[in-house]
Amino acid sequence: MISTSLQSLSLKYLLAGLVALLSFTSVVALPTAKPSEDLGDYEQLFKRALVHPAGNQKFSLFHGTIPANEAALKVPDLSKSHTEAINNVVHNLEGGGLYLTDSLIAAAQFVCHQIGKAPTDKVHVLMYDWTPPASIKIHETKTVAEQNAAAQTCKAYDMLTGPMYNEITDKHLTKDFWQYALINQKIANDNLKYKQTFVIPCSKVHKGRDLPSTDYEKGQGSNPGFSAYAKTLTG
Repeated sequence: MISTSLQSLSLKYLLAGLVALLSFTSVVALPTAKPSEDLGDYEQLFKRALVHPAGNQKFSLFHGTIPANEAALKVPDLSKSHTEAINNVVHNLEGGGLYLTDSLIAAAQFVCHQIGKAPTDKVHVLMYDWTPPASIKIHETKTVAEQNAAAQTCKAYDMLTGPMYNEITDKHLTKDFWQYALINQKIANDNLKYKQTFVIPCSKVHKGRDLPSTDYEKGQGSNPGFSAYAKTLTG
């Protein structure tokens, strides 16, 4: 039989070991519920799990449009609005801006499934290499309300980044949609370089906020599965 003092000593070292182990281990709870229109805590969990690159990093950006507007968007003029129906380059009180996102599938959804957009059977998604200058001024927001407020003073920044969701027009778009509004023409000219275009039938583009976050990630240019995922959408 183990003595009382030895039992206490063993318990002491066992607890110390557990504390040390936990200090090096992070546990992420996985959801058990299926996605629904009212995602609640489920949605917030995946928003935390998914990584959206900061605007001052090098990564791939995407923009979806209709075929007629593709050529003009290879070297975008931020002062022009190509078409309100697709909302490529949007005017505001301070000038123009180009709206981009960090995932191929999100850019495709925006054209195929956003309410109020002109119907189309396919989307052309332009992929750009983004190499921001060290001096870039970025305002990142965490909520849609913060981003709307920032848009009123966007002249103070080169880029605005944050979530995108309008409960009326965006209800068929991914819950993970993250946008990058580029509003500095010189930076657009020097640091946003067109790479290629993906032509995707809208019939292959998931409709709904319940797009799996793993699909969003596979649509990010740095993901190891990006090329294979792009082929499933375009093939």
